[in-house]
Amino acid sequence: MLNETRPVPPRYTISDFFSSLLELARANRRSIQSVVRNFFERIAEELGRSPELARAFISSFLAGKGVRQLIDRNVSEVQRMAAQIVEIGQSATKLIQS
Repeated sequence: MLNETRPVPPRYTISDFFSSLLELARANRRSIQSVVRNFFERIAEELGRSPELARAFISSFLAGKGVRQLIDRNVSEVQRMAAQIVEIGQSATKLIQS
């Protein structure tokens, strides 16, 4: 078994992200849409490198009351649709067996 040493990517804080993006926005070098898109791309890249950050990000996202309510509504909707699909399948099976 080889003992490989992989380079450790630099760790950025959320403050580092916002600081660099704020610089871009203040300098008017890029549109705000481009700056915000870049922010989310950089966050996604960092989440891919750091399982701890990914867990923290998801936990903080799910901690919001509005998000939880939206997820609950969506889950309820999906459960209702799944029940209808099963019901349709069972009805079709009964017709075939008759």
